[in-house]
Amino acid sequence: MPLSRENAKPYEDVPTVPGLPFIGTLLWYMPYVGVYNPWKLHHTNARKLDSYGPLIRETIMGRSYLLVFDPADIAKVFKCESKYPYRETLLALKEYRVRRHSTTCDPNSGLIVTQGQSWLNCRSALNGPLLKTAFVAPHVGTINAVALEATRLLGQLPKEADVHDTMYLWALESKQLGALRPNPSRESCDTIAAIRRASHAVGRLEFPYPPLWRWMATHNWSEFEHNEDLFKDFIVDCVEERLSRSESSSAPGDLLSHIINEGHLNSAEIITCLTDLVFAAVDTTAFAASFAMHFLARHPKAQELAREEAESAVQLDLFCCERLAYIRAVIKETLRLRPVVPGMFRVTPRDLVLSGYHVPAGTKIFTQNHVASMQEKHFPRPSEFLPERWLDTSSSPDYTSLPFGSGARACIGRRVAETALVILLTRVLQSFSVETDDEDIDITTSVVSSPEKPIHLRFKSL
Repeated sequence: MPLSRENAKPYEDVPTVPGLPFIGTLLWYMPYVGVYNPWKLHHTNARKLDSYGPLIRETIMGRSYLLVFDPADIAKVFKCESKYPYRETLLALKEYRVRRHSTTCDPNSGLIVTQGQSWLNCRSALNGPLLKTAFVAPHVGTINAVALEATRLLGQLPKEADVHDTMYLWALESKQLGALRPNPSRESCDTIAAIRRASHAVGRLEFPYPPLWRWMATHNWSEFEHNEDLFKDFIVDCVEERLSRSESSSAPGDLLSHIINEGHLNSAEIITCLTDLVFAAVDTTAFAASFAMHFLARHPKAQELAREEAESAVQLDLFCCERLAYIRAVIKETLRLRPVVPGMFRVTPRDLVLSGYHVPAGTKIFTQNHVASMQEKHFPRPSEFLPERWLDTSSSPDYTSLPFGSGARACIGRRVAETALVILLTRVLQSFSVETDDEDIDITTSVVSSPEKPIHLRFKSL
């Protein structure tokens, strides 16, 4: 029988990572003297699970969190979400937008840093097109064309090239869906460099060290600000160019045309929303594609099964993509082993009972999905790459591996991202045998995770 609030243990009794006055656990993350690695949170938090159990309190620099490891508890967190799910924001990105507030940058809009009604307004404007088959289906041809070009480029890579760079280019061009320029290749490399540098810098600004950037222009702040400017300017130029075209040039199901015609967002809100969409999509999808090919290269039997399925795909439309069960399982297993983020942040809208403890409303939660996904009790042989575990959906545990999040704030681009990944892997497997000499490659965790070292692959024509 589930525990009620009345007979649950008090929140103060939740096991707590010991810390120091004012700085909390910051010292444990510092170089040379610390015991935790802030850039390997999946390993760091697995150690905490072993030491303290499935529910842990931690305070660092005045910011308190409840680490939640049990999938049953994670389910409770997401199922109690309100109409406006609240999550911890990226403070540096929010500050940047406040400082850059203008007709092209609105700090109170977008999908990443906003909360409440402001967030819902932006989300609602994009939910319609991005979550509907009728919007995604007409763009499958474009996504396929970009995948074919990426496949050609992969076949031309020198042996020591990092495949992740090419995947960034593919991700940028396959996610635009008519929102930006139709042929953006000439500027893509500069934009990709800006996105990568901005993503790297914002990770260093957010955690775990004191936010000195609030009072002085630190190196990481200057790096972030400069590259975010470049990225924003690219989006502004693309949107202004699209707006200057005649209505007759809009593609069917065009994302930008849909947003404009709905009339729910002004120009600054449109630019901010598109910036968030592209920023999140490029990093995360390039990461997933790179690791999927890495795992297939290291597991030839899985690659052969995926290739057999790919060769059966004569016409790659949306219906066909959704029927490629093994390739979709490869993507799921890749993101279980190497998720883009270790977990999700949420703030509880009401009191909960988690692992027998009373958790009051307003508690900041950090779900530990990556750690949970690597436990034997949830996934037998958890360290092994076994795509077939996902073929029987009835046996897959809920709320354990959540690479696209869950609830109202789940990844809005999931449908597009999964379609693009399926098409890319299908085209690569139809053309090449993928090989590698790399051993297993771990990730570096930040705002968005990244491979800890270059991913080297060889593409041998079939």
